[in-house]
Amino acid sequence: MTNGTRSSGHDRLCIFNPKALTATNFDPGRHKAEPTGRVVWPAYPEVVLLHFKQLGVDYLIARSAELRRGLKSRDLAEGWGVHYTWSAAEIAATWQEIKDASGPVPGLGVLRDVEPAKYFEDERIVEQSGVFDDTWYLTAYPDVESAGADPLSHYCIHGWKEGRQPNFYFDPL
Repeated sequence: MTNGTRSSGHDRLCIFNPKALTATNFDPGRHKAEPTGRVVWPAYPEVVLLHFKQLGVDYLIARSAELRRGLKSRDLAEGWGVHYTWSAAEIAATWQEIKDASGPVPGLGVLRDVEPAKYFEDERIVEQSGVFDDTWYLTAYPDVESAGADPLSHYCIHGWKEGRQPNFYFDPL
């Protein structure tokens, strides 16, 4: 999965040597930790592990029903996990909002080498210019379609550098 959206408060750094920790010091729900021991923080934040929470509406409805059974009275009193009590319709509506806001995750897939702050700006400019024809692009470059890449994202990140055309009439060479 290389598409997604950030969720405030859910970014996590990964620590790859759990044996070097003396304690994780998780808060309730394990949404925050204050590890102690030999902890090495990266020089800058990067995506190294995604929180796979919204893997499709059917999965989300089934997983919420499963997690609902584990809720305790204190969980509900504290407001922890209340989203697991939502109806299938509420879950589906929220999932659709998240899906509509999602896009390729900077640092993964076709966006592996792109500075995150510049990605959406460049793509918006190309999209609004009207010069990009996604149907034509996928037909002309079947490797992009077979890779499952978003055509506009692929063009903005790689295609123009490779001399690929954004439409039939425009030749960048």
